[in-house]
Amino acid sequence: MAPQLKSAQPQPALSNAQLVGTAILTLVCLPVLIVSHLPTSQFPAAMPTGLAVLIAIVAFGWLLHCNAWLKTDRLVAAVLLGIFVLRLCLALGIAHWWWLPQTLTAQQNDWDIYEMLGWDLAQSGMSIEVASSYPLNEVGTVYLVGALYSLVGRNPLVLTVFFTFLGTWIALEVANLVALTRNGKAARRAAVLASLMPGSIFIGVLPAKDILVTFCFLRVILLFHQVQVSRGLTWMQKGMALVLVSIVGIVRAMAIPVLIITLMGLFTFGAPKKRIRLIVITAAIGLVGILTVAWRLTELGGWVYFSPISISQLVYERTGGDSATLSDIGLTFATDEVSSIAVKTFWDGEISKAYLVPLRAALLLFVPFPPIYFNALDDVFQSLNTAFMLLLTPAAWAAVAYNQCGWRVAMRELSWLWVPLVVPTIVLAAALPFFQQRYALLPQLFFVGLASVGMHKERRLVALYLLSPFLIVTLYGLYTVMKAY
Repeated sequence: MAPQLKSAQPQPALSNAQLVGTAILTLVCLPVLIVSHLPTSQFPAAMPTGLAVLIAIVAFGWLLHCNAWLKTDRLVAAVLLGIFVLRLCLALGIAHWWWLPQTLTAQQNDWDIYEMLGWDLAQSGMSIEVASSYPLNEVGTVYLVGALYSLVGRNPLVLTVFFTFLGTWIALEVANLVALTRNGKAARRAAVLASLMPGSIFIGVLPAKDILVTFCFLRVILLFHQVQVSRGLTWMQKGMALVLVSIVGIVRAMAIPVLIITLMGLFTFGAPKKRIRLIVITAAIGLVGILTVAWRLTELGGWVYFSPISISQLVYERTGGDSATLSDIGLTFATDEVSSIAVKTFWDGEISKAYLVPLRAALLLFVPFPPIYFNALDDVFQSLNTAFMLLLTPAAWAAVAYNQCGWRVAMRELSWLWVPLVVPTIVLAAALPFFQQRYALLPQLFFVGLASVGMHKERRLVALYLLSPFLIVTLYGLYTVMKAY
């Protein structure tokens, strides 16, 4: 009896590695195609946008290669690269058709002024005298824009590429912190979630100081996390930490005391036995921060607040009178100033109203609430960001509440995520009479990190998500009552 021949198994045309490589190549070509179809740049002497895109993609690929928690999962690395490329495409489209016409015609927002003055500063040779003459309280971002323009020439789309790159790099830094706190699986979830955060995507389109401050803040915390797990920092790491603190002091001076309080909280909850290091690190950070702020006040002028800003004080400094309102000085509100919850709940220096600060802190994480504002492009991304944060709330709660060793152990283990979330949120809630989503970018990213840790509790998460509609209805009811109060 003749032996039966085995039927030949069909072989795939491409292997998995080839498929992933083809997908990555296709994604890399997307921004190049978009840039090539954009109208001719108005700045022919500057670096071409396509070259900036190519450099950013190569640099981000190198960042992915350097992260240990991605070594065992190349698929997630490919996904993150794809998200970055798609963010670049979206950012370039928004910048060219939405931001660029504004910044070249009427400089109304902070980022428009930073772009205009940054080019002026670059033309002056980065002169401190010229920078001190600008009508700005903080010129750190202007210096960054000026430095970039000195290297590449004036092309606002290059700024968009740079800040989009920095915004996505921040997502990797959040994942690095999650990896050190929990494990690589949670870190990969954090990287994907933080990369998809709508607020980060939109603010990365613009030369906003919030992206730069958030990046420096995260890098300092990551550096000093090594103090907990090792004997200390190398001299290079110490120098890098001091440079980052100096940048924060120049760009946003109020962030210096916030950073100091955050580090004290981290060592108190995360490393209570290392009190000597706590004293040394806090003193070093405080000294560098004070010297940086003092230099800024001496050389660049302006003023610095380390206490809550009263509404009357803010109005007087902007207008020189006492009868103006926050709307008169250019602040915008979701509805109007009279019914704004942020204004109603501001304690305004009255100790009897200080109990409202925790409520305002919760509002800050979910601003704007409810997420129903879609009149302008920035409103769309802010509302989508609030919806994104609400979807992650059950997972963030599960990270602390459903720990096998108890919530106290969870609070200690996750201190490197929740302390940097709580401290800036409380400080901003107590200090500012008005809210914008970009102010909450830093604590929201740590919130995403907590949510990525809590997502391993699948069964309990299902129950929480089933209850989340009732929670949202309750929050909306509370919102309605407060609006009518």
